[in-house]
Amino acid sequence: MSRGTRLSVLGLYTWNSHLFDELRIPVGMTDQDRETIVGNILSECAELECLFPDYDYCKTMIGLWSKLCLPTWQRIYDAAKMEYNPIENYNRTEIETVNSDQTDAHSGSYTRKDSGTDTQLVSSSGTETNTGTDTNSGYVTSYDSNNPQLHDRNDLTHGHIVSDDNSGSNSTTYGKTETFTHGESINRVGETTRENHTTGNIGVTTSQQMLEQEIEVSDKLNVMRIIVESFKDRFCLLVY
Repeated sequence: MSRGTRLSVLGLYTWNSHLFDELRIPVGMTDQDRETIVGNILSECAELECLFPDYDYCKTMIGLWSKLCLPTWQRIYDAAKMEYNPIENYNRTEIETVNSDQTDAHSGSYTRKDSGTDTQLVSSSGTETNTGTDTNSGYVTSYDSNNPQLHDRNDLTHGHIVSDDNSGSNSTTYGKTETFTHGESINRVGETTRENHTTGNIGVTTSQQMLEQEIEVSDKLNVMRIIVESFKDRFCLLVY
């Protein structure tokens, strides 16, 4: 018994080829991919009656349906584009950066002091006596201390006696201090990056098993086929 006249998706498209203008496809697909999807929809659904025979309504529903399914299609499409080796189940990358910035500072001071006393004593008997001491000392201050430490010291005592008719005394004290400050700063700047990339099969599954799984999953990642089958289920009466 005949079901009468049926209006298919191909019939609507033949009447107006803008039927799929509102169809949304994943980002990254090309216009050629769109033409491939539309062509396969028309081919798969050519003999099936369209659920929405009104052209304008059917065109609007195609847009709404594709917007609803687009997030899922996009995720599948992104997963299908990932590059990997189907017979490897281990892929690890380690990147380590080590900074070796370092500053060494060295500072200190050296202080030298010269001091002494000369005394001249003339007695009433006409004898002149000259005595004195000279001291030369060196002090060092390190970079991590403010207290000077004695480094070296020289003491000299001298004197002589001369006969003279004068009497009296004369004393002279003298001294001198010199300080030398020194220091240096050394900066060491460096960076070391180490990268380790390890791939392969750790033996959980054999290469043949992974190839079988790759073949099985490839069909599930065919976004174009998924879109075509989804359209058929949504817009066609699956009764021949």
